Amino acid sequence: MSHFDTRTIALTGTPQAIKAVQQAYGVLSIPGPKAEDGSYFISHSAAKYLIGPDGTHVQSFSHDDAPERITAYLKKIFSHMGM
Repeated sequence: MSHFDTRTIALTGTPQAIKAVQQAYGVLSIPGPKAEDGSYFISHSAAKYLIGPDGTHVQSFSHDDAPERITAYLKKIFSHMGM
């Protein structure tokens, strides 16, 4: 995670819990070969997920979605909530 913005939150948990989340959101991940030191890379989907306060999936955004599109969507949701 050191290569990402510090506000980015990584998914952690047991392998079974992570697999359940991957299946729920359609996330694909493929572990690469391990290096001699035990490290490895994982190729995975690169979507952004908007999750509601109750943990439900609200909306997905692709890696290529412009920040303006995401901002417009959030403004629309907040306006419907009276915010």
